[in-house]
Amino acid sequence: MKLPTKKALSIWVGRSKDSRLIQENYKITLNTSSGESITLDDNALLVFIDETGCEDLKDPQNLSFGRAGCAIFSRHYNKIIRIPWQNMKKEFFGGMNVPWHTADIKFSEPQINAVNKFVKKPFTRFGKICTSKTFIDEKFTVHKTISELFIQQTIPQLIEKFKRISRICFIFESSKRLNRLVEAEFSSDRIRKHIDKKYNFSMPIDCFFLDKTLNEPGLEVADLLAHTLGRQNNRQMIKNNGGFTLDFKETFHNEHSLNGVMFITSLEINQSLTQQKNDKTPRNNKCRCGSGKKYKKCCRN
Repeated sequence: MKLPTKKALSIWVGRSKDSRLIQENYKITLNTSSGESITLDDNALLVFIDETGCEDLKDPQNLSFGRAGCAIFSRHYNKIIRIPWQNMKKEFFGGMNVPWHTADIKFSEPQINAVNKFVKKPFTRFGKICTSKTFIDEKFTVHKTISELFIQQTIPQLIEKFKRISRICFIFESSKRLNRLVEAEFSSDRIRKHIDKKYNFSMPIDCFFLDKTLNEPGLEVADLLAHTLGRQNNRQMIKNNGGFTLDFKETFHNEHSLNGVMFITSLEINQSLTQQKNDKTPRNNKCRCGSGKKYKKCCRN
């Protein structure tokens, strides 16, 4: 089945390019306006990511910031996420091409039941979030805190869960406010360096921006997950109310949640997260991170 050709992505591989996402015969191809074409095989991992809250924690209505999303092998995307989500929207939300923004929807009981039925499908979901009450090392911004935890924890957890991954495609909601920060902190080279060091193997890594107005189901699901995470965080961490919201329990309290979600109360910089200028490890010694490489060819750089 073919996606509408108006689908547009913005991919950074050295420089930003426009591209579109096409799925045909359960194969996903990323075609850029520059002529580059990336066809994903069955073991390519699609990771859709959206944010919740404001990265400077200055929104009085939402004193938090986090990211949530879903992950699935490309061979399962059409059957498990794309078609069921479009059918759900068509039946309960006015049509497949109706814009989706979870925060703006006043859900009726039939709509709630439809969403609850959808989130039981076997796709992986994850999330990390902090608030104005979170203690963060002064050397880190709120946005970088979430980025570091994603790279240091979520990506390794995804690799360990899915195992035979041929390539990873991270797809973020395009945002004029955040694209620059995302591009800097989620660069493919930076992610690959961490993966290579931790697992001693490399794989192609692609990072994309996707405009939410194009109604791609994977990103709309990420929006739903991010909103659900934000609602629970507002209840638990900001208002100090016990228990869980019903939508949070339906969405994240199941076997498809990636090691649960993380509500961050404090974060201090670990030595492995940043360069240590005073580190006296000899250049030719094995690196203390456990990669097996010499220090001069690993964390020293």
